[in-house]
Amino acid sequence: MRLNRESDGSFSALCPELGLLANGTDRKEAADRLTTLIMEWLERRQAVEVEREPSLPRSTNYAFSVFPLSKGNEVKLLFLPHDPMVN
Repeated sequence: MRLNRESDGSFSALCPELGLLANGTDRKEAADRLTTLIMEWLERRQAVEVEREPSLPRSTNYAFSVFPLSKGNEVKLLFLPHDPMVN
């Protein structure tokens, strides 16, 4: 995650790997909005994979733990799935 302060004082959070962008009035709001977008992207991605491979066992209760990792001004999010078939 890349957090940038915009000229109007707001913040933008970018996930360049997925091409997602979210804005907020402060760093936390921008990061929270981007986290929500990333979670929605992951849920959609899982749904597409289930449609492609219906024979694979999947959990209907798929959740993630999200851990922010920061270094300087850069924040990265680590997603750990809670899927009985994975963990």
